[in-house]
Amino acid sequence: MPIPTDRGYVVVVEDDAGTQTVMIGSKPNGGNADTVYAMHVSPNAIDIHSDVTMQGSSARRFTRDLAEVYVDDQGTVHIAAIEGLSAVTLPA
Repeated sequence: MPIPTDRGYVVVVEDDAGTQTVMIGSKPNGGNADTVYAMHVSPNAIDIHSDVTMQGSSARRFTRDLAEVYVDDQGTVHIAAIEGLSAVTLPA
């Protein structure tokens, strides 16, 4: 079954063992998504597209703008800018 494309603010967390989790949610608050409605735990790989601005540290990165998240046939989680969306940027 295909995994749908999710849109929202994205947080990528890496634990001490190197396991990454991608969370998609609303209302980012200091690098945390207040309402997480989709999550990808320990994906094969994560591809953050060059047109996406991430903030934070290597252990916790988050998008400044709304983004879309989808998974390809190889299990790679893609974080991409939403085409045609006027920038919705929160203050740092």
